[in-house]
Amino acid sequence: THYRSTLTEKSKERALVVRALGYIAIPCLFTTITTAFGFGSLVTAKMETIHTLGMFAAMGVVVAYIVTFVTMPLFLGWFRIRPIFGTVP
Repeated sequence: THYRSTLTEKSKERALVVRALGYIAIPCLFTTITTAFGFGSLVTAKMETIHTLGMFAAMGVVVAYIVTFVTMPLFLGWFRIRPIFGTVP
């Protein structure tokens, strides 16, 4: 991962978390948006089950993005992750 490859013994973990999330947040946001719109298009279906599937799948993708980017920094701060040996800071 980007976080683990830039982690060294002397590096500041908080700065690395911010840097790693900044590195991946925009691509993940665009992926979330396009997937949510794709599932959201199923809302136009006439079948009630497909309509419901599209609605909940679109909401689930957005919620997963939010939960990931809220909980990931917390978990990276709580757990000690060892650096990958041989990486350049």
